[in-house]
Amino acid sequence: MSNKSYQSKENPLYVPIQGGDKKVMKKILSVALSTAMAFSMFAGVAFGDDNLTAQQKFDVLKEAKVVAGYPDGQAHLDKELTRAEFAKVVSTLMGLQPITGQLSFKDKGYTSSNWAVPYIEAVYSANLMEGKSTTKMIFDYNGKISVQEMATVLVRALKLEIPAEVNNNASTWAKGYVQAAINSNIISASANPTANATRSQMVDTAYAIYLAEQQPQVMSYEVSENGKVVTFKLANNEAVKVTLETALAPNTATEVKFSNGGYDYTESVTWVVTDATKVENVSASNLREVVVGFDGEVDPTTAEDESNYSIAGFTVKNADLSNDRRTVTLTVADSTNANAGLTNQKEYKLSVMNVRAGSKVISATDVKFTPVDAALPVAQSAQALGNKTIKVTFSEPVMNATVNNFKINNNNVFGATEVTGNVVILKVYNTLPNGEHTLNVTGVSDFSGLKNLSSDLKFTVVEDVTAPTVAGVEKATFEEVTLKFSEPVDKASVLASNIYWMQGSSKRVASSVEAISDDTYKFTFNSTNKLVYTTDLMVEGVRDYSGNAIAANTKVQVSPVIDQTRPEVVNATLKNNNKTITVKFSKNVGSSALTASNYVVKDADGKEVSKLKDVTRVGGDSKTVEVELYQALSQGKKYTLEIAGVADTTTLQNVMLPYSKELTIGDTTAPTVTNVSYVAANNSVVVTFSEVMATSGDGAIVLPEKYSYRNENNAWQTLPSGTTVNVSSDGKSAILVFPSDVSVSSKVKGFEVRLVKDVAGNYLENLRDTRDTIGEANAIALNAANATATNKIEVVFSQALQSGSAQISDFTVTADNEELAVNSAVVDGSKVVLTLSDNNKLDANGQYDGEQVSVAVKANASLATPAGKQIAGAANTTVQDKIAPAIKEVATTVSTSTYAFNVTFTEAIAADANNAYDFEVRVDGKTLQAGASNDYTVRVGTGINGDVATNVVVVDLADAVGTANKGKVVDVRVKPYPSFLKDTEGNLVSGNDSFYSTFIPNN
Repeated sequence: MSNKSYQSKENPLYVPIQGGDKKVMKKILSVALSTAMAFSMFAGVAFGDDNLTAQQKFDVLKEAKVVAGYPDGQAHLDKELTRAEFAKVVSTLMGLQPITGQLSFKDKGYTSSNWAVPYIEAVYSANLMEGKSTTKMIFDYNGKISVQEMATVLVRALKLEIPAEVNNNASTWAKGYVQAAINSNIISASANPTANATRSQMVDTAYAIYLAEQQPQVMSYEVSENGKVVTFKLANNEAVKVTLETALAPNTATEVKFSNGGYDYTESVTWVVTDATKVENVSASNLREVVVGFDGEVDPTTAEDESNYSIAGFTVKNADLSNDRRTVTLTVADSTNANAGLTNQKEYKLSVMNVRAGSKVISATDVKFTPVDAALPVAQSAQALGNKTIKVTFSEPVMNATVNNFKINNNNVFGATEVTGNVVILKVYNTLPNGEHTLNVTGVSDFSGLKNLSSDLKFTVVEDVTAPTVAGVEKATFEEVTLKFSEPVDKASVLASNIYWMQGSSKRVASSVEAISDDTYKFTFNSTNKLVYTTDLMVEGVRDYSGNAIAANTKVQVSPVIDQTRPEVVNATLKNNNKTITVKFSKNVGSSALTASNYVVKDADGKEVSKLKDVTRVGGDSKTVEVELYQALSQGKKYTLEIAGVADTTTLQNVMLPYSKELTIGDTTAPTVTNVSYVAANNSVVVTFSEVMATSGDGAIVLPEKYSYRNENNAWQTLPSGTTVNVSSDGKSAILVFPSDVSVSSKVKGFEVRLVKDVAGNYLENLRDTRDTIGEANAIALNAANATATNKIEVVFSQALQSGSAQISDFTVTADNEELAVNSAVVDGSKVVLTLSDNNKLDANGQYDGEQVSVAVKANASLATPAGKQIAGAANTTVQDKIAPAIKEVATTVSTSTYAFNVTFTEAIAADANNAYDFEVRVDGKTLQAGASNDYTVRVGTGINGDVATNVVVVDLADAVGTANKGKVVDVRVKPYPSFLKDTEGNLVSGNDSFYSTFIPNN
């Protein structure tokens, strides 16, 4: 039986595919699928919308051996297309293998020497084309093919969808196929379907298919791994994974280039992100609310935690997340005046800490915003809460409102008001009758002093005789129950003491209550009264604004669910002192949060920095602690905070998973003005700052507009024209050279600096510094001299010095009248660092051969300030010991029952009960614990044999430790960041990276 179905007279070209070679069919379907998808990508290409002419397309196809020219070498694109020509094009485009040795048709001239036969046999075997007569088996290879026949073959081969609606002039049987071809741009809508197809039409269509086959088009893409990876789906179903060097910016179109299969692609990619990745904007249209906009959705729990937001000088009292979870409105108040707000048109900085969005944590530092309150407050609505209370809602928070701001039905009001944000509760003494009333509101002020215009609001009073009920239990654990009431209830009536459950005859009352909203409250039960099983919760005394009290003996069944959620660290921030870390947990934590050993700070090499000084609770809840270090962390370095072992206060005491956060210690300290003075000799004013300052940008100290002065008439004015601003070599001083007609000594009486910043971007403390009077710059004075190493002496002066102004010849260093050789003198701010020669090094006490060392500055020294003020000379100043002691050697000494070893330092060590904590002692690699009740203790000066040496620290191992480890090696060092070990001058011991080794004898 034949594996082909035979044609109908209505469609003389196409026979549905039902058999044939499976490999051929698989190739056809693969190509058909990619081609079908490609047509939608090549809308318009087939009909000349691209830059190629029909002849140019023909040349491309000819080179690819898809088509061939006539014997004269011409394309003859105007000629009509034969069935043989179309068979070759279809066969080639569909990837069919020409078939030889087979003659299925009986046309005259249909022989093995006919060029068209292998292609006709291929399309016939693939069931793509049949003959004009299947009974006589005539293919009619020289006959013409119509546009609608060509379209039908391709539409069915490509499995294109036949549309329900058609609008063309094709024959009835072909209308659906022709419309599908038109919709997919296989043929032009202007073509005559019943006319014979031209070679030009065939070339347009074949070129689009050929082009799609050569470079599969991108059909879709998927972004993953936080914008670092894009996976492209091609028209041939191939997936190409592209890893980017720079992650995509969320919700922003970005060109991505890649290569695949020898083809180069450039695709526009947009990473659509619903979770926020950053703070997008901050604004304030009134003086009590700051609106923080994120670029996506944020987690409600952390977004509505007001402690995650800070504005210098202000308290964030509330954080409210919008319904779309993209905007948080902060209610703020002056830290010293709860009734005060922001200042209109003054720049502020907002910091956002650890707001979560999906798997990300969003933080932003010092986002600038300027409140602009130019709108009058508007009374938006009035709502009666029974017959004696009216709730008035405004467009923004209002500062105050009294009964004098209201009239009801044009009558004065007698009563009281409560103001909360943008809501005023108006309680009237007289009872309002049921029905519609008019409330007139006038003169209510916002926080910028703007008052609302007189407006009338309609409201309807309906007598409220319905008592509130408990609408439901929103949440219940052993420790907390959240109840929702049937209506807003008077906050004053919701008392923790009136919410309880009974255990036998004992009343277990709530310990605290928190208003979530006007009808929802959370009740907390302490460890003694916590709920441990399903029980009835009693609710008493709750009233609505009409005074209706909840029914006596109201009870609601509560089924507490045990809290199995581990506490997490919401944020951990380092304060400006660089030694106090504030840690906020996601829920209340117990005493384990105060255990110092649960917190470890390590440096970039993984070494523990120092013992913690203290861990204390802060804030009004049990979620926040402050971890204080003995030493401040160094600026410009990276550290890691590790927290573990902290448990919550729930019944299970859920323990947190280990937490780690990198702390990069940047400069967050606001600079200050340390001195403003004038130098008459060069008619200049010198402003000296505490830090290196910015010399470019909006806060640069070189900008004349940052300064003003008070003249001889006590009037403040800007710098005179012609004033030049120079910067000292150390970057800490601005030298303002006035023009000669403005004498700084007689006309500059006061000075002001505004809005300048340091190189880290921190603005001047309090944003400005005003000096009511300034005087002549003082001569440079020598303040101190300190030995910081055996070959270094730092000479400290009263003012910043000009870089490079120090010379060796400016100084004399002596000990017992012997002059010591100085190799170099280098200016460092207000210090000069002297380096002594190798033959004149000091000892660990800062002395030379046991003698005190002195430093003097010679007269006519070259030392000068940035403004050119020179030193007149300075008498001998005694060098103070600032050299850190270090370990000199470690030796073991043993008595009958005591195991100890002596650690000898380069100088005397001061006794301190905490010295043991600065040592690290190990036996066979195991770290021992310091302290009287642990593995070892230390003492200064008295060895076990009674010898006394103030530079020796004795480490005493506990008897059990010594006995258990006889014959083993002991390693000891001072930790890299000691906190307690000091010499008698107060200098901390130098920490060690390496260990000293000794041993415990066997006897």
